[in-house]
Amino acid sequence: MSNGEWVDPGVYDGKVYSASDRIPRPSDKVGRDDPAQKLLELIGSWNWRRPDVDPMLVLGVIGAQMLGGALDWRPVTWLTGDQATGKSTFQKLLKNVHGGSDGLLQASDATEAGIRSVIGYSSLPVAIDELEPDDDPRNSKAKNIIKLARIAASGDQILRGSTDQKGYQGNAYSCFVFSSILVPPLPPQDRSRLILLDLNEIPKEARKLEPDWRQVRNLGAGLRRRLIDGWTTWPERLDLWRAALATAGYGGRHADNYGTVLAMADMSMNSALPTEDILTGWVEKLVLYLKDDTSEVGSNAQDMLGWLMGQPLDVWRRGMKVNVATWIAMAAKLPGSRQEIDTANSENANTYLAQFGLRVRGLGDSAELAIANRPVNQLGQLFEGSPWAGGVWRQAARRVSGSYAAPSAMSFAHNSSRATWIPLRAIAGMLDFPMDKPTSSAGGADFSTEGFA
Repeated sequence: MSNGEWVDPGVYDGKVYSASDRIPRPSDKVGRDDPAQKLLELIGSWNWRRPDVDPMLVLGVIGAQMLGGALDWRPVTWLTGDQATGKSTFQKLLKNVHGGSDGLLQASDATEAGIRSVIGYSSLPVAIDELEPDDDPRNSKAKNIIKLARIAASGDQILRGSTDQKGYQGNAYSCFVFSSILVPPLPPQDRSRLILLDLNEIPKEARKLEPDWRQVRNLGAGLRRRLIDGWTTWPERLDLWRAALATAGYGGRHADNYGTVLAMADMSMNSALPTEDILTGWVEKLVLYLKDDTSEVGSNAQDMLGWLMGQPLDVWRRGMKVNVATWIAMAAKLPGSRQEIDTANSENANTYLAQFGLRVRGLGDSAELAIANRPVNQLGQLFEGSPWAGGVWRQAARRVSGSYAAPSAMSFAHNSSRATWIPLRAIAGMLDFPMDKPTSSAGGADFSTEGFA
């Protein structure tokens, strides 16, 4: 469609529009109903964890799927919820609002290669159901699909080899929606691209979700027409929503994700650009939830520290394991920390920590932790099975806020290595007063229950 009229495939405004498989058309009824409002009310029938914002976000996600090929950024959305929360019915809603299988690639058992072969060079939206965490960490099926969604978010290029040596080259422009009971473990670069939507259990007394699927298809066609008619306002509209989020302290990926879906929902419901009051009101409402989501995204560096701090040290090899964080807290004499662990105490703790390529200097909130750059002594064992094994932890350590390289090699139990110094205040939770403060100074498991009424 160009200027409100259907045209044949060809070159328009310097871009090639080739003939392809038929996809559902937008409605030819202009301004006769309000498909976005009706669809929003239908989406609100589900029991969302955040009923004041999630239906609007879902409306924006559907719009982004419809116009994914024209967007600079395509958010990845993940719908979660236990059994009896309506996830399967929601997937059916997506299929019908996009006009059936011609307008949406939907599957509950797929591979990355299978998705690419169906999509080809199109921007067909994708909805994958039941992408649950896999019990076998060697199984990379889910990880490869998520990687494809990440590439598609920014429209990056894909290069693949083939047995006939011809290879494959193309870009991914599809907007992905996943649904599952649980979200698989994701690295920070994927978590930051994710809009997470949680469904609560539908109350038993509530009416069963049984939408009129013919009406849903009509609403989808009307929504496509509304979005196409409003497309000329998109650049300015998106800038307004991104700027509002940035002013609230949520630029970058948050502005990409939420700015896109909020602008899309806004464009589906209003022909006029949003006022300052509308922008401020919605952003203030959303920011209340983004604070929690942002703290959970973290970073690769913080993930590395979290892994290291939680590793158990069996210093005497007799089954008494205390995690790294507890040893560091004792060595730095942090408030509420243990004073002794068996024969170890705050004065000689570094003698034991050095056996694992670690050292502490300073006291209290000004203390610092040194992590050897090489896998000296037993440090390598602490990172086995993690993304930071084989010395990769050094790269993550250097990205921690306030970290710096030791000016010369250090001794770790008579084993020399360069190291990275990290302020304890940069390690999440390290300076928090422990709720499990021990009641005795010995190395037993006698803990106070103070604070747990």
